[in-house]
Amino acid sequence: MKSRDREHTACPQCNLHPFLPVLLLPMAFAAFIPFSSAWALVELTAIPREAFTQAEKFDTADPVELWEIEGSIRVRNKGLVAEEGVNSFKLDIEFDSDGRCLWRIPWAVPLEGDMKQTIRWRTGRHNDAALVGVGYCVIFIPTDTWYRRYGDSVRGGGATGWRAYEEEFGVPGWWDDSIVSESRGGPLSLQVAAQVDKFDLGAMMDPLIWIEGKAGQRAVLYLDDLRLEGDAPDADVYRREVQKRYDVRAAPFYRQMREWKERFEAVRAGLQAIDSVPDHVRSSRDALEKALAHRQVKLEGMIDFGHADWQDLDPVMDTLWAAEKSVTSLQSAGASPELVHYAVRPISNTTLVPSEIPATGAIGADLEAAACRGEYEPVCFALHAVKDLENLTVEVSDLEGPGIIHSDAVEPFILKVWYRSGFYSGDPNGRWLLKEMLLKDDALVTVDTEARHNYVRHTPESGPEEYRLCSGPTSENLAGLRPVDAETLQPVTLPAGTTKSFWLTVLVPDDAKSGNYEGAVTLAWSGGKSHRIPFRLKVHPFELPPSPLTYSVYHRGRVEHGADPNVINSEDLTKDRYEREIRNIVEHGVLHPNMYDTLKMAPQALAIRKQAGVATDRVFVLDFWRTGLMAEAAGISRRDPNRAPEWHGHVAPGRRENAPMEEIRIRIGEWKEALREAGFGELYVMGQDEARGHLLKAERPVFKVVHEEGAKIWAAQTHETTFGIISDLMDVAVMAGIAKTFESERWHAVGKEVFQYGGPMTEWDHPENYRRNQGLVLWKNGYDGMMHYAYRHGFAHVWNDFDHERRDHSFVYPVVDGLIDTIAWEGMREGIDDTRYIAALLDAIDEASDRELAAAARAYLREMNLAAIMDEVRSEIVKWILQLRA
Repeated sequence: MKSRDREHTACPQCNLHPFLPVLLLPMAFAAFIPFSSAWALVELTAIPREAFTQAEKFDTADPVELWEIEGSIRVRNKGLVAEEGVNSFKLDIEFDSDGRCLWRIPWAVPLEGDMKQTIRWRTGRHNDAALVGVGYCVIFIPTDTWYRRYGDSVRGGGATGWRAYEEEFGVPGWWDDSIVSESRGGPLSLQVAAQVDKFDLGAMMDPLIWIEGKAGQRAVLYLDDLRLEGDAPDADVYRREVQKRYDVRAAPFYRQMREWKERFEAVRAGLQAIDSVPDHVRSSRDALEKALAHRQVKLEGMIDFGHADWQDLDPVMDTLWAAEKSVTSLQSAGASPELVHYAVRPISNTTLVPSEIPATGAIGADLEAAACRGEYEPVCFALHAVKDLENLTVEVSDLEGPGIIHSDAVEPFILKVWYRSGFYSGDPNGRWLLKEMLLKDDALVTVDTEARHNYVRHTPESGPEEYRLCSGPTSENLAGLRPVDAETLQPVTLPAGTTKSFWLTVLVPDDAKSGNYEGAVTLAWSGGKSHRIPFRLKVHPFELPPSPLTYSVYHRGRVEHGADPNVINSEDLTKDRYEREIRNIVEHGVLHPNMYDTLKMAPQALAIRKQAGVATDRVFVLDFWRTGLMAEAAGISRRDPNRAPEWHGHVAPGRRENAPMEEIRIRIGEWKEALREAGFGELYVMGQDEARGHLLKAERPVFKVVHEEGAKIWAAQTHETTFGIISDLMDVAVMAGIAKTFESERWHAVGKEVFQYGGPMTEWDHPENYRRNQGLVLWKNGYDGMMHYAYRHGFAHVWNDFDHERRDHSFVYPVVDGLIDTIAWEGMREGIDDTRYIAALLDAIDEASDRELAAAARAYLREMNLAAIMDEVRSEIVKWILQLRA
């Protein structure tokens, strides 16, 4: 029996959301950009709701559907049964391989009201699966993003008695610590290509069954008395209002998709109009045309659906870019019949697989870059070997123009492709060939594509070199690993039919004259053969101001006396290694790395930081949190909310043990003195990490003491309820997930700052996500800065991405005498530079004598589409700067 009863009730005014959820631009624009028409949109929480009950007794029909599966299963039994005198639903499956499966009941109930889900369930006596659970999934309409979790589970057990599982869904909003409020923000951080706010999506709920198992295991589950009751909008009305709201906010995305469709049609016609190409380039053109046709179909599907996620959109962008460049370069691509070169977007999420002909590279195109004085700028190209290329070398010439930029301003690397474990934290499954590391010696890491394994070269202080597996389930074999990269780019060999990518990091000299420069990248290989790629650099006629945002990163390294230089970890570092890491962080534009250093080591650490060029206006320290002092002073144990923690006396040697609150006062004074002597400014003390609810409330007296002693408070926060609990005392709220305009507005309204972390964490291999989300998206949503987790954190061994359930969080890889940068880290630098270009444009607007042109530039900033190709967005910003300066 299934019942569905509704009783109409008017929606009271108190159910309206306390804040208008949509603003297109940050507070910095309020003086000169008009409000968006989105203010006129109906808030989803204002849709009338009705009393609602939906129940399933499982005595007449089987509504359960298979939703998602990884691995292979065999369904032994699925349907309604009458066992032990009870009518219920039974699911009995066996795993043929390791994996998981999700089953749902497609109720699609709008979660805009207050509801309660109850499920009566049990496992059968043959159940031995790793996990059998029940819960729910929240699907965000009109997109296909989702949030799911199991709320009650049995791990590896046999029969259990009937269990009662309950879950409450509250009204979305920051005043209530509700499931919907929390889950709604998550998928947007990485998946939704249109720059919409989370309140522009609707939330629909389905009951869920979640099963995980190993090969040969069996899962047996029974369901009965499934019920959802409370109040909710009419589903059809709700869907219509959600679609209206989404359409308004996603309008720039729709325009971009239509524009790209026109560009796809034009470039396909342009390629077909090319009568002939050199024979050795023909296969490259064929691969590109095939990819174009495939990506155009994908694009048209996105247009029909009205939504895209980045995983689908990225190769569409890159293929379009490559094809448009190739139309003008194909006919001159025949300089050497033994290889084909491609210009490649450096900050791109698409990997060129070594065994394939590139479809996202511009065939035979010249290399081009544009930058300001003092700016780092990446350039990327790929080679596809038509014949074997042995001992291939790369040489960059001087660049000549208004002056000479010497070749040592351009540093070449190999862009290494190796196996990575999935795409995000908590996803160790899968082995994906992904580009990541910038190497001088390609042979430092070897890849076995048949076994799908990575090997890193170990160079002992004495004895022969050896390769060690660095993609196994454990890393005991990596103990004492000494990876050594070369100081200069080493020759490589490309077998026929393979592709390899190269990377150039250009540092424009501070004294370079503005204008256009030309040079070349020359490739040479055995047999006295060579290939020349023209290389052009434009130096802009303006300077880049500092970023208007504060960029930080969790730097877990601590300078420690006696640290072993041969031990690779994220924490205890020699003075030299510590200095290398801080300089690397500063060179990438992050000027406020936080400090894990103890008070004892602070003077030496601060001296290193100052010499390396970190900003001195303020310092974010973790000492009070790392030692447990903040939690002890708050009087609450994080692990057990009902038990006060023991005071362990984290004090300097020789001092009497003080009460925690008194110790905080003393330690603040000592830190302030250390900062003053080192020439640094304000002290920012970290509260409990990711505290919420009662834990956050318990910190209020501690935060007051911190303020009384002249310091400020910062901490990472995972939930919107933070504002209502601690907004009067939290000086810098480091909020998790994608930047949200309403967060910046409310924190600014009480005179506080808001930073971002996550969205994504540093475990992703997608450089354009970092560039976009931590650059212009962050700025446009009005955030004051960001604090990434983490610069380097290897959960087991940092050189093995498969030895822990979580992916390592690392922007760099350590070697014996240096660091290996990743392109994710380079994407972060480009995102920071994008905000510096915005600062230059804002300066140009303020100084412009042509007020009509300045108004047009402001309109551009208001409508700037951040789902576009970021290189094109940068170019448009530069055009506006040059026009205004003219």
